[in-house]
Amino acid sequence: MEPLRHVLVVSTEASGAATLFRRFAPLLTKSDCELHRVPPDADVLEIVQATSFDMVLVGFPLERPAIRELITSIRWRESACRHTALMLVAEAAAVAEAESHLERGVNRVVCVDAPDAELRQAVHDLLDVAPRVALHTILRLELELEGGKEQVMAQTDNVSSSGMLVRGNQLYSDGTTFEFEFALPGQPRSIMGHAEIVRVTTAEREAVKGFAARFLAFKDDGRQRLEQYMLQQIN
Repeated sequence: MEPLRHVLVVSTEASGAATLFRRFAPLLTKSDCELHRVPPDADVLEIVQATSFDMVLVGFPLERPAIRELITSIRWRESACRHTALMLVAEAAAVAEAESHLERGVNRVVCVDAPDAELRQAVHDLLDVAPRVALHTILRLELELEGGKEQVMAQTDNVSSSGMLVRGNQLYSDGTTFEFEFALPGQPRSIMGHAEIVRVTTAEREAVKGFAARFLAFKDDGRQRLEQYMLQQIN
């Protein structure tokens, strides 16, 4: 039996929290999740820094605390929720404003009146994020830029079966694709493949200057060897 996953619900108004429970409780229960409602007088900023959750659902707009203050607290480098999935659930009129926080610490924005299928897909996407392991190794990149190809060296910070966090002073725009090559400890052959930059890091989210990338394809048995290495590290 899979262990329970814990979801924190944050809302300024009790009625807002009740709406979030009504929409998400059936979906999350089916995903073996337990919901935790924060009372209005709770110190939410301390809770998210001290207690690890698998997901935080925030009713938007949020008055107490301010939404940027909450996001900063969640993504603080020493926070227990630093890597927690963060979803803003907004009223229809506030969706555009909520979306301004995407890629600034927020993983997903949904409308509270969205169909169940859309909410279910959002929950599935965020709760099934691949686990990451630390990996500090030299990364060779060949980027496809408008002016041609560019070869650079960087360093991986962590990897998952779906992507990696890269340290480097060179900053590139989202959507930039590149060929990559890096070595795994104890393995004679490098991991090689094709990847795409999905976001540049921010000081609020990581203590790393660089970018996050998702893997598009691996050469030969690269994916299998990477997943086997990760499994060894996790266990």
